[in-house]
Amino acid sequence: MHDPDPLRVICKFHDLIDIRKEENSAAFEIFVKVVLPPVVRKNYFKVKKYDFKISDFVSIADEAFGLVLLDNNFKKWDTWVAKGKAEAKTVKNKFGLSNTHWASSADTIAQYNELYEMIKEAHSVATNEDVETKLLDEWKRERDGHLQLKRKFDEITYSTDITDLADQVATSPRDSFDD
Repeated sequence: MHDPDPLRVICKFHDLIDIRKEENSAAFEIFVKVVLPPVVRKNYFKVKKYDFKISDFVSIADEAFGLVLLDNNFKKWDTWVAKGKAEAKTVKNKFGLSNTHWASSADTIAQYNELYEMIKEAHSVATNEDVETKLLDEWKRERDGHLQLKRKFDEITYSTDITDLADQVATSPRDSFDD
């Protein structure tokens, strides 16, 4: 069976360090859109994404933590997709014995440090620069499509004809003050 979600494919069959490789740009794009916003605060992400490339406003530490979050919770996510929410609740996280203290385990810290160094190296060689540029352009088009220009006051047309005003009053909705 072909899995249409490239991020799930990366998590299942590859090392997360491979996410910044050119051939995995679709998985990286999903990671940026789904995992990174909550890591860096959604509102901050929403404001910055229109004007900056990801690597210009998402820190290496935030990206590494996002990958650790993904790695830690992938089995739950995969189970949820395959078998539903109830079944996913029974699946243990990869790191740590509980949902509350997983980030302080030695395995988690080692994984984080490894990912941090990988991302730091990737930033220095401009890996996925094309994907970041593509995302920036896509978000700029999205923003431009949603902007509504304010009408200037002098462009508003209105009438001073008293008969127009009478028609408006007659057709206005009734309220308790009219009785």
